[in-house]
Amino acid sequence: VLHQSQGEDDLALPMLEEALEMRRKALPPGHSSIATSLNDLGVLYRNMGEYDRALPMLEEALAMRRAARPRNDRYIANTLDNLAALHKSKGEYDRALPLHEEALALRREVLAPDHADIARSLHNLAELHRSKGEYDRALPLLEEALAMRRAALPPVNQATSSSVDSLVRIFK
Repeated sequence: VLHQSQGEDDLALPMLEEALEMRRKALPPGHSSIATSLNDLGVLYRNMGEYDRALPMLEEALAMRRAARPRNDRYIANTLDNLAALHKSKGEYDRALPLHEEALALRREVLAPDHADIARSLHNLAELHRSKGEYDRALPLLEEALAMRRAALPPVNQATSSSVDSLVRIFK
């Protein structure tokens, strides 16, 4: 995951594939660690533009998490967001929308009202609407995300600047 976070996909890929293989052999089917490996590998494939390889990984991770965790689990929300981001990357906005909406609803249900993950969900949903040209739907979501980020984060940070950049793109 460190290589992945540093943009070293070529180094991260064999390690994530090996971790998944080892977990499938050592752990019972449906184990949460297998779902984590599937999710991480799916995100890496998406980031590499290998959407056809990412989709089954993220779908399997989501199915495992839904089967093993409470309905309102934050890990389910994370995988929903990752799957939505994949569909958005493919231009499948109508498939991404309900996934982002469900992720936001889950996070609002289980997290504190000012939690950074809620702001991230608001931002992701707003970006989807902006991509669809639905600026009237994106604007209030971005404003809420920005207000949350400004209240909770240091004045200079990546998340807040991302929300400001998205607002600027709406008004261009």
